[in-house]
Amino acid sequence: MALLLALTACYQAPPADGPYRCLADGDCGEGMVCDDGLCCVIGGTPACTTLVLDGGVCANGAAAKRYYLDKDGDGFGGANSERLACAQPRTVPDDAPNAQWIELGGDCLDDDPSAHPGAAETCDGIDNDCNGEVDDGLPRVDLYPDRDNDGYGDLAASPSPRCGPTPGMVADASDCKDNDATVHPGATEICNGIDDDCDGVKDESAPELGKRCFDSARVGACQRGKIACVDGALVCAQDATPAQERCNGVDDDCNGKTDEQPGCGGPVNLLTDPNVTTGVKIVDYPGGNLGAVTTCQKNRTSNAPTNDTFNGTTWSGVAGGTHVLWVETSMPYWDLRKEKLALHIQFTASAGGGFGGNMPIILLCGSASGEFIRYQPKAPGFMSGGTSISVDQHIPLVGTSVWSPLYPDTDLLNIVRVEILVQPVLSSSPPPAFSIKFQKLGFEVLP
Repeated sequence: MALLLALTACYQAPPADGPYRCLADGDCGEGMVCDDGLCCVIGGTPACTTLVLDGGVCANGAAAKRYYLDKDGDGFGGANSERLACAQPRTVPDDAPNAQWIELGGDCLDDDPSAHPGAAETCDGIDNDCNGEVDDGLPRVDLYPDRDNDGYGDLAASPSPRCGPTPGMVADASDCKDNDATVHPGATEICNGIDDDCDGVKDESAPELGKRCFDSARVGACQRGKIACVDGALVCAQDATPAQERCNGVDDDCNGKTDEQPGCGGPVNLLTDPNVTTGVKIVDYPGGNLGAVTTCQKNRTSNAPTNDTFNGTTWSGVAGGTHVLWVETSMPYWDLRKEKLALHIQFTASAGGGFGGNMPIILLCGSASGEFIRYQPKAPGFMSGGTSISVDQHIPLVGTSVWSPLYPDTDLLNIVRVEILVQPVLSSSPPPAFSIKFQKLGFEVLP
């Protein structure tokens, strides 16, 4: 007991006006607790004025109250500062100079005295009346983003209603290129391929723009162009591209030649023309009857094996079956409507057993499926004069008397391929070889 009295007599609590100040219960004497920074005795003296006991009641039996810290002195405590106490809590040095605990909360911005429940809403980007909405109930105008800060908003942007001026936003939405500060209504139009003044017209400051011009560095129809702005300079910009050659006195396909189409009367050697492809195959007709040919052969299905070759001038193979050589344009078509136009075919042929029947059969194949014209000699034995034969013929494409046309209504405007069919005679075993060497295969206008 003497030791306890000695210890009690030695205790020195922090000096304070009235009850002792404290930070924790350990700062207080025996039987005392720290309540809101002051040492007190629960149910005794000095009384614990703010301490809430278990069950949310005070020492005097009254219910505890909710207090809120009001830092900005606007009469409303911060919505998130709620504290349960039996009396108004005291502030601590860390609180704002004029802060106090009050029973009225709801302040959504407790460091701004202009923002609290019931305050007037102003256009400042703040929820002044703490109703959960910013700048509500105020007149609004449509603003648009001005990304390049030239004072004109993006023409393509959607409007954004605002109650007043907003950084990066403007009311004028007429900027046709909002990532370039030099482009906007009223800007100076220059020759650069851009609508600088956003009036819907590019480079209108140059009166020459759009006028016809010719570029001598190009050929044919591709010389045509229009004056345009390129990299700040006026140039003759090409507006024509290579097209199908027509009989019009113009180099339509821009290859340096004019009207070289067969139908225009210009001689064409199909064996050397860079715009053709060639091929060979063998087809099978019952009894070898070429009179049964009623369609072009290149795409015809055939089970006959093909061992023919063609090197651009000489067609070689082994007798047996119907042999087909074709020459096809890589252009869209040939125009063969020229008056007195003829197919000039000249070759030397040899075969172990000769050639039988009225041949060669020549087909002009149209661009449409099933469209063709067939030519064959009227006289039998045209190629039957022996094992070595020389042929040099001009075959009129219209009004022929030597060659018999089949399906003459086929459109000569759209011919895409020439096919030549022969039947070397199978006279021995093994089958004899044959060879046809062309000196000429092309279109010419007869005198």
